[in-house]
Amino acid sequence: MQKKYLGQHFLNKESVALSIVNNIPSGRVVVEIGAGKGALTRFIVEKGFTVKAVEIDRDLVDYLKERFKGKKKIEVIHGDGRDFIFPEDCVVVGNLPYNVSKRIIRNIIFQKEKIIQAILMVQREVADTMLALPSSSCYNRFSVFVQFHFCIRKLFTVSPDAFCPKPKVYSSCLLLKPTKAQIDNERFLLFLNKLFLARRKTVYNNLRKAKIFTPLSLDIKDKRPQELSGEQILRMYKICKN
Repeated sequence: MQKKYLGQHFLNKESVALSIVNNIPSGRVVVEIGAGKGALTRFIVEKGFTVKAVEIDRDLVDYLKERFKGKKKIEVIHGDGRDFIFPEDCVVVGNLPYNVSKRIIRNIIFQKEKIIQAILMVQREVADTMLALPSSSCYNRFSVFVQFHFCIRKLFTVSPDAFCPKPKVYSSCLLLKPTKAQIDNERFLLFLNKLFLARRKTVYNNLRKAKIFTPLSLDIKDKRPQELSGEQILRMYKICKN
């Protein structure tokens, strides 16, 4: 039975599951976030990967343990993708619950040094934000933060018919590969929150309201935050940090 408070929409289309598995590089430990009823897990196991299947729903954990009983390369873990501690050199996959997908992605970002790549299915609106370019309607602080840490490519779009129960929106499957860039994530997020405090206000006004006083070039000062590239924002952050 679906538990709505967990944002559960179970994948039930085999072709989608196979498309995800075919993008997993060989020889890696796979961490599946939100294993659900095992529709994707099944194909990961059949491909011979070592799998850590993470599921927050205690009833589904019991179901998965029974379903994959006797399989030697799978460990079913009762856990939460928002704070799960990833093993070294792993690939993360998952059909992420819509209501907590950004928090799970944030946890992945904070541990990116352990992650070879991630293949994530998210609500299309979230995917559009992650892929958004400056000056687009979807571009915001989350776009900047994710793009600083990962190179992102959209693999395919998934219709509501691929899930049970059917969601009201489309989903997108994304491939994320970590960049080498390093930063104080907590501090950078705090800066982004202040910079994007009011989308309609200028960069100068937002920073002034946040009591961040820093020299700004004329070509940046009167722009709105969503008009700035990630590189411009990073340069501002470094000046403010110092």
